[in-house]
Amino acid sequence: MRCIINVAIGGVTPKQKRYTYHQEKLGKSLAKHFDGDFLSWTTFPNNNYNKENPYNVKAAAFEEAIKKGYKQILWVDCPVIALKSVSPIFDSIHKNGYLTMKNSNFNCAQTCSDACLAYFKVTRDQAEKFQEHASGVIGIDMENPKGKKLIEKFIKACKDGACDGSREHDGQSNDPRFKFHRQDQSVISLAANTLGLNYTMVWDNELISLYPERVKDKEKIILTWTNRTLANKAKRSTRRKLHRGGTRKIDNETESYIYLIARCGFNDMLSQLDDCTQYAIKHKRSIILEFKTYSATDLATVFDFSNFPVPVYLNYKEKLDELADKPIEPRAYGKLTNNFTYNNISKNPVKFNIKHTYPRDTVLIYSHITKVRWNKHRYNSIRTLSRMKFTQDFLKMYNDFKKKYNIPEIYKAAHLRATDRKLLLRGISGIKSENSNNILRGENLMESIDRFIQYKEEIPTYIASDKTELLKSLIHKHPNVINTNPDERIQGCNKEKCPSLHHPRGRTDPNNLKDALIDLLILAGAKILMITDGGFSQLAKDLRAQPDILKNLLS
Repeated sequence: MRCIINVAIGGVTPKQKRYTYHQEKLGKSLAKHFDGDFLSWTTFPNNNYNKENPYNVKAAAFEEAIKKGYKQILWVDCPVIALKSVSPIFDSIHKNGYLTMKNSNFNCAQTCSDACLAYFKVTRDQAEKFQEHASGVIGIDMENPKGKKLIEKFIKACKDGACDGSREHDGQSNDPRFKFHRQDQSVISLAANTLGLNYTMVWDNELISLYPERVKDKEKIILTWTNRTLANKAKRSTRRKLHRGGTRKIDNETESYIYLIARCGFNDMLSQLDDCTQYAIKHKRSIILEFKTYSATDLATVFDFSNFPVPVYLNYKEKLDELADKPIEPRAYGKLTNNFTYNNISKNPVKFNIKHTYPRDTVLIYSHITKVRWNKHRYNSIRTLSRMKFTQDFLKMYNDFKKKYNIPEIYKAAHLRATDRKLLLRGISGIKSENSNNILRGENLMESIDRFIQYKEEIPTYIASDKTELLKSLIHKHPNVINTNPDERIQGCNKEKCPSLHHPRGRTDPNNLKDALIDLLILAGAKILMITDGGFSQLAKDLRAQPDILKNLLS
């Protein structure tokens, strides 16, 4: 016996009415494409749960369906419709014993309260290794031990209150990794992970789609979200363009902004973004982001801010035109439409007072290198990276680069930057300290670099350097240095004016930032890493020490 279940708790508000409206549409679509039963409720299915938490309805609905004797049960959220026969989805449930979807955005350390983790006897360190499962679609086969154990654990946990909690942070944990409690999604995720169950499907890649317009082979899609259909594509496209990567839409009448003109090196810019993010979280502001050093790059082709804690706008020119009449802070600088050239803000740094609260209609301008202790500066950068992801287009470029230049799974790497007056070596990660000291001994730093490359010669060495001639000489001198054709990478620029890979081409070359980030990621993935002075080098080292953040960036 198969059934599909859904609960839409009705009411008088537009949001509550929306649930019942979508439930009716779901029922009509299933009447055409499902030969089983559709069980639906507009009130709590039973009285066994805390009704003040509406997210307990899923467990209650499963419990009622099991009582009625159904063996294969599929929950779908209200805004879903069936486009064709749902039999292949039930075939998947029968094959695996259950169905859950991968929510690639979060791990359980980010989305489970202290109380929920304690219920499942899971530490936050353990939860950080748990992939979150989405709860918009959940299927189980009661005749399969995996499905039976999963849903029984989910039902019991919801009855015991593990689902309860706010979707805001609300002080439900003091751990900096925690963002918010996802209620039923947190519970199904911990239930699955503690049973050793992996997700069985991925959105948009298989039978179920969140965004039909992103799916290349639309013929295979069976279930889709009605509020994300192609009919709304133009509207959403405009919203994504104006509000690229933001976590939520804020009414234009109440939205207020920080205009961040980030400058200097990439590590510096991450730290500046962290300063503004912390203020924006506290004062409920959005960030208009410009990377002045890499002004030729369309940041929307590189960064995905969809999980960022505040909205981030990357179309800064359009936003500045929209906000041209707004007052600004610091007021002494004049108007928002002033030309914030790179040289101008370098000579006259602009920074609002981060200790003050300003009127909502005032646009706050930030273009300043905060002088903080180095360790804090590094932490700020890593914290910012932990909130970001890279776009699929950039990841394709990164993977194509690795394939083109045959970057192996295991390799050594070194970062040697041209902007140091001398190559000041800062250490080696991944080998014993005595071996590191032996390599770094002596005053001739180039000899130390040679010793590093010759250490375990059977392991290829990747050299990331913005000093093109140095890179070419090392490739020529050592057979185990991976040849990345540095001349080819700076093809198209004036080599007399731009003899290096990363500087100062960022204001003229749209691929300059991407080249630098590819180097950063390859450095961070090295088995053995040697770094020199400077923020970029330290960032690679810190990112290498945070494999979960690196994995999230690359997912």
